[in-house]
Amino acid sequence: MRVDATLLARWCKYAELYMADFKLNVDDVTTPVMAWTVAHRIGIPKEAYHVGLNDTHIETALRRVFPKAWRTA
Repeated sequence: MRVDATLLARWCKYAELYMADFKLNVDDVTTPVMAWTVAHRIGIPKEAYHVGLNDTHIETALRRVFPKAWRTA
């Protein structure tokens, strides 16, 4: 099972709105740990598990939601 485009778009919007509450944007998430923390706070894993996705699927989606989190120097 894959994360479809509408689900990914919704998660991107959730992340943008959550980060905006703190006057930040998704580019301010610079580590995988930060990405997973934000994801848990906005309910991404709960929704993903509900539709049958696993952690690997979630991490792949988080790489798209928070592109700077997995970049290496």
